[in-house]
Amino acid sequence: MSVTKFNSAFIIFILILSYGCQKDNLQNADIDGFTSEDFGKRCASNSHMYELVQNPSFYDAHTQKMSWFEKFLNDNKNEKSNCSSPMVIPVAVHYNGVSNTTMECLIEMAQRQIDILNDDFNGLNPDLVNWNTAQSLFGGSNYGNSCIRFCLASKDHPSGFGLAQGDVAVTANQIESDFSSSWAGYLNIFVQPIGGGILGYSSLGGNGNGDGVVINLFSFSTGSCGNVSAQYPYNEGRTLTHEMGHYFTLRHIWGDGGCGVDDGISDTPLQGSPSAGCPQLGTGTCNSVDMHMNFMDYTNDECMYMFSEGQTFRVKSYTEGFLQQRLKNPSLVCDLSTINSDAEEQPSCNAPQLQVNGTDVSWSEVSSSTAYQIDYKAQNETQWQSATFSSTAVSAENLPDGIYLIRVRAQCGAGVWSDFSSIETLVINANGNNSDPTVFISGNITLKLTLDNYGSETTFGLKDQSGNIVESFGPFSDNTNGTEITESFSLPNQTFTFFIEDSYGDGICCEYGSGFAQILFDNTLLQQIDGSFGSSAEFQFTVGGPVGGLMGYTDKPSSIIPKTSSNNPF
Repeated sequence: MSVTKFNSAFIIFILILSYGCQKDNLQNADIDGFTSEDFGKRCASNSHMYELVQNPSFYDAHTQKMSWFEKFLNDNKNEKSNCSSPMVIPVAVHYNGVSNTTMECLIEMAQRQIDILNDDFNGLNPDLVNWNTAQSLFGGSNYGNSCIRFCLASKDHPSGFGLAQGDVAVTANQIESDFSSSWAGYLNIFVQPIGGGILGYSSLGGNGNGDGVVINLFSFSTGSCGNVSAQYPYNEGRTLTHEMGHYFTLRHIWGDGGCGVDDGISDTPLQGSPSAGCPQLGTGTCNSVDMHMNFMDYTNDECMYMFSEGQTFRVKSYTEGFLQQRLKNPSLVCDLSTINSDAEEQPSCNAPQLQVNGTDVSWSEVSSSTAYQIDYKAQNETQWQSATFSSTAVSAENLPDGIYLIRVRAQCGAGVWSDFSSIETLVINANGNNSDPTVFISGNITLKLTLDNYGSETTFGLKDQSGNIVESFGPFSDNTNGTEITESFSLPNQTFTFFIEDSYGDGICCEYGSGFAQILFDNTLLQQIDGSFGSSAEFQFTVGGPVGGLMGYTDKPSSIIPKTSSNNPF
């Protein structure tokens, strides 16, 4: 998403606000949905906004801002995300009502909370591994990366708070409010007592003008400093993750209503009411499975662990499209060297080498791995099934008779995956003949490509056994999501390689569409290539020979986790 587009859109928005206006007939859902009801004690954002919008000036400004933002989202829904240079958000933490502690302890507690935010908003939290099991329940939904980094400001502080150059922006018992104009340009976190046992609250769509997020003393960060003490079950810092979602315009996942009310995010299911505690996986309302592990639900800290791709796109759009113009330049108030070094601390994760010997499946060990994921499917099926192991060898003897395609990849930390191995063929025969496949490929070949929204980046075709391109198609037009391209050939008996390339390097699926490629012979599916391949993918097959194998994925995004199955035959 280009900065130029964000800046010009923001200037237009400012011009709109400069005219001022009376409350009109525009009934924005973000206004109509606010009530004094908070659906329990976890979050008071709904009633907080209900109070704020009683002020006509706030109502007018908020209505115009959200109307502008929804249009901005729609106008830029096909823009490319670029996480190589994440937006840095300067943060200040203000404790109030604290006692029996030291500034050193409070600073360490604040930094722990910042670390949690950075993990949660970028899909790096260790408990995200639980999504491997849950994802298959939610169709094409996946977790997302907001491409933002939070930093405790450490330079050029406002005067009057006793902070020297190099001190981090943490104050204690100096601000008795949820607003401080002195700290305009920062995302403020106000840690203070809140009546009624409320854990926290925020406005829906913060302004960066001295406002911020409010968190109770018993639901902030982890550990304790005097009377600031994170209490179970809200002791893992997720209250601030939840409230920060509101600050970035995310609603509760149940839309603050029943099954007929949506949260405005396309890849989160409808939900009838807030969840509580730690619901069983598969629990559902509204004739669908509830995404109760989402940070915008009300589950315990230990049982929420993800934002969806749609939610993180909205967060990224709001921070870059609106807040970036109102927050301090991070290079002036943050130590960016620590931000960049943290972002680069990702373990290397090489693809394992897969071998199949009868019903025995094994693969080479990846030194930095914490687990391995096997994908398998019957030869003529399109849907991969998955199973996860800590070992490097398993038996597939419990699979039903048939010919299967199989691949494996390594996990090297939360959200960090290797490329997949080559795809190998596995033959299961109860009579003991688990040898080479007996299905041979005819020369009647069909290539099918389903495009994403950026067809101008995509080309595909065939190479002969000498590597010469014998057929090539594309690039295509943009705004083509779901468009199917079909090409058929009669090929001689020799080895061919199907190739597909994406010039941007993000494949043809996921955030910008649902593209994929298929190779068929005699209208029988030979291979489907998922759209998340990255820069390119190849599949080699021999006309007149048995089923081949996938030669290699390149630049496969580590955030893509294939669907899993609870029926593990291994």
